Amino acid sequence: MPRFAAIAFSGLALDLAGGVPGAPLALVIARPGGTIQGETSLLGNTRLSEVSPEARALGVRPGQTIASARAKLSTLRVRVVEQSAVQAALVTVAEMALAFGATTSFEAGGIAGDIVWVDVTGCAHLHASAEDADGERTLGEALARAVRAVGHACQVTIADGARVAAAVARFTRGEVSVVPVHGNARAMGRLPLMALGLSDDALGWLSKVGVRKVSDLQRLPRSALATRLGPEAPRVMALLDGDDRTPLRPHVPPEKPFERVVLEYGITHHEALFFVVKRLCDRLAVRLEGRVKKAAKLLLRLEVDHAVSGAPAKDPTLPLTLASPLCKADELFAVVKAKIESPDGAARIAIEHEEDGTMDVPILAVSLEVTEEILAETTTQHLFVPEARAERALPPLVAELSAELGAHAVGVLSLVDTWVTTERSRLVPYRTSASTSRAAGAAGAAGLVSAGEEMSRLLPTPKAVSRSMLTHVRLVGRSEQVEWWKPGAKVHDEIIAFWQDRTGGKVGQGTAWISLDGRTGEAFIRGWVD
Repeated sequence: MPRFAAIAFSGLALDLAGGVPGAPLALVIARPGGTIQGETSLLGNTRLSEVSPEARALGVRPGQTIASARAKLSTLRVRVVEQSAVQAALVTVAEMALAFGATTSFEAGGIAGDIVWVDVTGCAHLHASAEDADGERTLGEALARAVRAVGHACQVTIADGARVAAAVARFTRGEVSVVPVHGNARAMGRLPLMALGLSDDALGWLSKVGVRKVSDLQRLPRSALATRLGPEAPRVMALLDGDDRTPLRPHVPPEKPFERVVLEYGITHHEALFFVVKRLCDRLAVRLEGRVKKAAKLLLRLEVDHAVSGAPAKDPTLPLTLASPLCKADELFAVVKAKIESPDGAARIAIEHEEDGTMDVPILAVSLEVTEEILAETTTQHLFVPEARAERALPPLVAELSAELGAHAVGVLSLVDTWVTTERSRLVPYRTSASTSRAAGAAGAAGLVSAGEEMSRLLPTPKAVSRSMLTHVRLVGRSEQVEWWKPGAKVHDEIIAFWQDRTGGKVGQGTAWISLDGRTGEAFIRGWVD
């Protein structure tokens, strides 16, 4: 039997609007092409779309005009939320829900309000336990926790059909509810008539004959209902019988995850910018988790107020290349924050005062985009050996240091397969896969095996010696090192000589590695052979 999880939101637009906690708030949804495009376009006859619980308790209802609502409550705050912002929030949740099922879908402002569906057929057993044998309630609770982590309140219901699950989630109290298999008809019977999505005429006629619940409608003769309900009869009668075969329209995630926040007022302080960036990182993290991906490159864009004097011609952008791909919210935020505070990030943004942390130009919107992503690797853990902390803590640390200091300054000292001895130890980029790093290191070491003598101690700085001193050393070996296929390659004439020094009455001797420059005649001791 197909099973669907429906996520119904309790005031999604109210969550997006924000506001002062506990203060009465009302919203007007700005739809594309409508007359309402901002708070400056609100009129007294504009009707409210949603109201907060505090405003509802004081007598304000959706559908009232602003004038009549403020006649009841003069301190009512009215804000405008774009419909595109609501849909963007639903897209984020739908992408996050891909971690729980193969197919997701969403609907904004439908019969049951704002809904996200997940096809969880065959997935519940992955969450089964001794307390929850089939695992459906545990799956619903995990879904609810994931939505709360994004910052939205919701109700989750699992049922045999998508529309039944949405209706039960919308009109049933409790954060998580599970409708038993073949229990759609009984679950629908407990709901009010509004759950069927009937027209106003049909609701008016049913209220006159004393029908209040779906169970009352289920007891009426079906032949009489067909003539009264008209075109809605087939859909409504199927729901009365618990027959819900509504297919989901699959949500296809965008190629690159993208999150954007439009601010009510321009922010001019660093701490406020970090607060907004943290919210964007939280949203991107859940989307990456649903994709089973990690971010390798990010792009932070600040949309500034160009009307302010001295504003830059273009919106500042800050690209970030992560030395170690990441997907967790706190790790992404730590990297972005370090990049903004670094000298390179401050130079690219070029809008910060060093004295007090304020900015020259107000920021009106902030967006964060994953421009490159990779598949998240899974590593099987040993049953008896605990995981080393470095395996989990090192990648985020390397990414944060690279963002702050620059990618060229952070890496791993590794052997490089090259003919030039002095260049065999290099700082190479950090690789997150330990097996890949070990394999590369083994291959490089195998390629460097030779029968000749090589330095075992490399001096930090080559020490210059005169050509006259070289006449007193005994030559042990000689090699010419050049990589002729590289542009501008230099020839290194290397000799291994037995060195003896009698400076200060003391005798010191050893085998030295000396580099000769054929063009200038200069000689340098680069290291010693033990």
